[in-house]
Amino acid sequence: MTNSFSEPQSEAQPASRTRAVAFLAQWGSLLALVGATLCTFGAARWWAFELSTHFEVQYLIGSTCAFLLAGFRRSLVGLLLAGVLCGVHGVRVLALQGDAVEVEAGSGSEPALRLLLSNVQTSNQDSPSLLSLIADEGPDVICLLEVDRRWLDDLQSIETTYPHFERHPRNDNFGIAIYSKIPFEDVERIDLGTGAKPSIRAQVEHAGRPLHFLVTHPVPPIGRYNGQSRDGQIEDLANLARDLGPRTVIAGDLNATPWTPVFEQLLETGNVRDSMQGYGVHATWPARWPSWLRIPIDHILLGEDVMLLDRRVGPFIGSDHRPVIVDLR
Repeated sequence: MTNSFSEPQSEAQPASRTRAVAFLAQWGSLLALVGATLCTFGAARWWAFELSTHFEVQYLIGSTCAFLLAGFRRSLVGLLLAGVLCGVHGVRVLALQGDAVEVEAGSGSEPALRLLLSNVQTSNQDSPSLLSLIADEGPDVICLLEVDRRWLDDLQSIETTYPHFERHPRNDNFGIAIYSKIPFEDVERIDLGTGAKPSIRAQVEHAGRPLHFLVTHPVPPIGRYNGQSRDGQIEDLANLARDLGPRTVIAGDLNATPWTPVFEQLLETGNVRDSMQGYGVHATWPARWPSWLRIPIDHILLGEDVMLLDRRVGPFIGSDHRPVIVDLR
């Protein structure tokens, strides 16, 4: 005798598996997102929790996908939970889309100053790509991180155009250099925090007024000791920026994103603002990944009297970081 129910049962099995996969995908992603979100609220308490703050863009994308999946499954609880997550991370990400801070433009006849920041990655052999970018953009000031002696040798060709420089090469990814078309009024190596990694303070005269540059590169905050070292360096950086006054520019790979507590404290204590404000998230690392998977850790921060005309992320130059270019006045 033929089993008349065998065909409907075989058709029901794929549908049942699909529902099970959708259920697991929805609740697995929601639970992971809830856990990560809760960690962000404890960022100031433990270095591992702070690492969770770097991925706000990815959390927003994941929460949006979870919301759509919950809608597909008609899961009211899933919709509510995913909606809350979208709200939390949406507010944080979209805050950078708000209006840029207005700065008095002066006469409008003052020349713009173009600044190029690049973490070149010590092991990167593609110096021609950086040289090509410099030739194309024609920056007035270049701030470079992770330079060693080989990198400085490769960059000798720009010394005619940029005859003013301060360089401190190292083999441990913490070499640093600044090149300028404009003569320095003052320039020196400085040590911030307790990590003995070099930073640079420089001063030029631009449009008849002094303009200060602070170039720095703290260690990645992996582990308690490194986290404290990075925070100490950024704390000293903030105090120095405050003391130098409103015509100050901070440029560096800070190994912190705009959503970390130490970054927020830097803005407040240093009386500086994030140049990304009004431009959205300009993610720079890892450079080979699509922009929606990268995180913004390369920063240019501006004092109250520094006007921002334009900001953009540069092309891939072989490094694991994308360059950042700004036009200032």
